[in-house]
Amino acid sequence: MESLEILTAISFVLGVSTASPQTYGEIGLTATNYEEQFSGDRLKSSPYAFRSIIGYQIHEKVSIEGLIGLGTGNAELTLNGTTIPGFKLEVDRILGLYVKGTAKITPSLDIFARAGIAELKGKLRAPGFSDTASESGFSYGFGASVPLARGTSLHLDYMSYIDKNFAKGTGFTLGLGFNF
Repeated sequence: MESLEILTAISFVLGVSTASPQTYGEIGLTATNYEEQFSGDRLKSSPYAFRSIIGYQIHEKVSIEGLIGLGTGNAELTLNGTTIPGFKLEVDRILGLYVKGTAKITPSLDIFARAGIAELKGKLRAPGFSDTASESGFSYGFGASVPLARGTSLHLDYMSYIDKNFAKGTGFTLGLGFNF
């Protein structure tokens, strides 16, 4: 958890210098992609998750964000492109803490990047069998947002939630943002 302590210290230092803080939230649907490679074989599944972010702008272009994602169901599991009958994978939860940097490209387009730590927990189901596993570590992403109406915006982003120990969890999210 050394990474979490470093992010907390950075956010505290940056938070002291903020001129006009702003709290915001985002909700969205994430199409995840999970891949695991071992002994030349590739397991793959693409379950969906609902994702929510709460953020606090500590500087005009820098924010701290907390993320939670919850699975919406399960998806088939494939081995080297062939479906394994009866085997399903689901996202149990995604948790993350990020620092986000934003740049205004035009009055109606912002781009952003975020980096931090995340935990991805999933569940494998098969007839008469269930197993849960989780991985955590460095996480990053990038995306864009466009304003819709006063205080709301449309977001699209790509995230790499985990990439370690031969396992990779990524996702594309389409979401709505709200300023509080």
